[in-house]
Amino acid sequence: MRRKRKYILIILLPIVFLLGWYIYNVNYHFVANTDLDDEQIGSIQLGDSLTNVRSTIDEKFETITRVKAHKSVISNTFAFSADQTDKIIYIRSESEEFKTAKGITVGASIEDVRLKYGDDYIQVKEMGMGNYRLYVDRKSNTLLRFWYDDDTVKRIVYEYLD
Repeated sequence: MRRKRKYILIILLPIVFLLGWYIYNVNYHFVANTDLDDEQIGSIQLGDSLTNVRSTIDEKFETITRVKAHKSVISNTFAFSADQTDKIIYIRSESEEFKTAKGITVGASIEDVRLKYGDDYIQVKEMGMGNYRLYVDRKSNTLLRFWYDDDTVKRIVYEYLD
């Protein structure tokens, strides 16, 4: 019986270690804070009116209903979600024309992102979706994701924490 416990412990210890290491590496609770207080994509900030923002972008938007947001609109290069008061809570850009507050745009290198936003990020690999770097600002309760492929930014997502 004692020998059986020893074998179970030998098997479980590496599994627990690997699971803990994985959770630590992909959980934004363990990354240092990045100041995103003045962040925006183009001139669009979280909290802006969705109705006003839609009227300033010359693209056709499709309105969809989401569980997490009251209303979402998408186009070929943008997606926005808003709460019940029409305030934007999620921005996604795949446009090379719109820059972040620190000058990063779709098409920039992922190294440029690190140089502008710093080393306090989480590196995430989503199966079937790709890779992204995640920056967290707990003070403003926001997340900034830079999705990339071949070291080139393909999509920028800025949103409130859940």
